[in-house]
Order: sequence, then structure tokens, then C-alpha cells
Amino acid sequence: MSQEEGPKRKRRRWGWWLAGAAAAVVVLVVVASLRPPQVEVAAAARGDLTASVIATGEVEGRVAEITPTLQGRVAQVYREEGDWVSRGDLLCRIVAAPGLPTEPATLTEHESIKAPFDSVVSRRYADPGDAALPGQPVFAVADPHETWVTALIEDIDVGKVREGQRVEILLPSYLGRSVPGKITRVGATAVPRTEFGASGKVVRTRVDLLTAEPMLRLGMEVDVKAEAVIARDALLIPADAIIEDESGRWVYVVRDGRVHRTEVKVAANNYVRAEIVDGLTDGELVVVGGKEELSDGARVRAVEGDGQ
Repeated sequence: MSQEEGPKRKRRRWGWWLAGAAAAVVVLVVVASLRPPQVEVAAAARGDLTASVIATGEVEGRVAEITPTLQGRVAQVYREEGDWVSRGDLLCRIVAAPGLPTEPATLTEHESIKAPFDSVVSRRYADPGDAALPGQPVFAVADPHETWVTALIEDIDVGKVREGQRVEILLPSYLGRSVPGKITRVGATAVPRTEFGASGKVVRTRVDLLTAEPMLRLGMEVDVKAEAVIARDALLIPADAIIEDESGRWVYVVRDGRVHRTEVKVAANNYVRAEIVDGLTDGELVVVGGKEELSDGARVRAVEGDGQ
């Protein structure tokens, strides 16, 4: 063998190897193109369909604003905002203004302003020396043990809530913390949301706390979340499986390795799952993912997803 023949044979072997590799790639491409596309499917199954109702709310409670019956001035103040007081504790003292007529039924020279029940001082409106007038509050007290939430339920959602229903009170001020509650009263009328600075109508709904929550403050804004069952023992499929066009609503059903376009009638829908009242039976597989390039009768490889 000459010195030139060795390199030539090596080049030929490399050429054969590259040609073989190219042929293998071509074969793989052809085989892959002949394989049916893979689609994600979910089985139609019976269950309860739920929907979330979320409403804004405000913490309310037993509050009393205390006003004098005597016209005069504030002589002394004995309590500050945030102080705990018992029923009958002295809050401030009012002295009559000189020269003003007084009623025999009232204290003619001074009046003691006292706490009407065990509470915490929420507001002190007056300082020593300020004028005091009948009907003008000098203190406000609140009972922290008697609080509730007034939720503003959208009128279109009021049919999804009921008295006695358990709800979740979300506390945005505390990084997503929540406390349990229960609806105890649903208002009889819908009022314009314009009263609360927005459009639409709402129904005022009282939610009582199921556990004491010291983090809640009167006037604090919260959210109320309720889960409502909108369809019981319904045939359900993922909402993403439904295709809608000018002809109506339909899905791809997989049978014997092929997809079949099937018209369906949809009832309730929470945008995650939908209730089907006609067109499907329990256990049928519908295409959820990969349906964009399909056509009626196309062969597919079905892979079952989570069905959500």
C-alpha cells in the first residue's frame, strides 16, 4: 500500500459514515412526520361545580359616640385614644359656661362624661378648654369583642351566597392572612355602589367572625371570599377544551386514536371547568391541549393530563 492510499481510504470511510448518518436523520424525520401528533386529553366526569365570590368589606362593630347634655367647656380629660375603660369610668368633665341658662334636670355646674360599656377609646375629639355643645361628641368608644364585617356583594353574585354560609375573610394589611367567618345576614335590597364611590349595585351582607382576631381594627378594609356550588352532580370538562365559532360550541373527542368534532351544550361555567348538559357522556376523552392544528378525523396520540 502506497502512502497516498491510506489517507484516501480514511476519507472514503468518513464519507460513508456521514452518508449513513444523513440517511438515518432522513429516516427519523420521515418516521416522525408519519407519527400522529400528541394531544393532552381529560375525561368528562361528574362532580360539583363551584365558583368563588369575592367582595370588598369593612370591619364594623359596636361603637358609641358620647355627647354632653350641658353647654360649656371641657375642664379636664382623663382618658386618651387606645385606653381600655370599664363601664362607668370617667372620660372627661364638662363645666357650664358662665351666664348660660341650665335645665333643672341637668347638672347646673358640671357634667361627668363616662364610658357607657366596657370598651376601648377609639377617638378623643376634645382637649381641655375646648367648647362643649349638646349633640357634639367629645369621645367615641368601641367594643373590640363585638366586631363584624360588612361585605358589599355584587348584585349578580347575591344568588351564590346565603345566611349560614362559611366564608374566608382576607386581610390585605397582613400579607395574605385570613380568618374564618360566617354570613349571618344578607340585605333585602341592592343599593347603588355609587354610595361607596363606584358603579353598579351591591347588597350589604353581614359576616360574623368565628374566632376572635385582635389584628382587626374598626374601619379596616378587608376582602370576603365565598365558595358557592353552582351545579351539583354535573358532567364536567375543562373549560379550555371548548371551542366556539359561528356554528356554536364543540369539542374534539378522542375515540380509537382519532379525534371527532362533537357539538356540546354548555350550562354553568366557572372558566376553569364547564358543565356539559348535552353532547358528551361520562368518561369520554376531550382534547385540552394541542387542538389548534387538528381536523375532524385526524389520528392523534392521547396523553391524559390532570383534567383541571
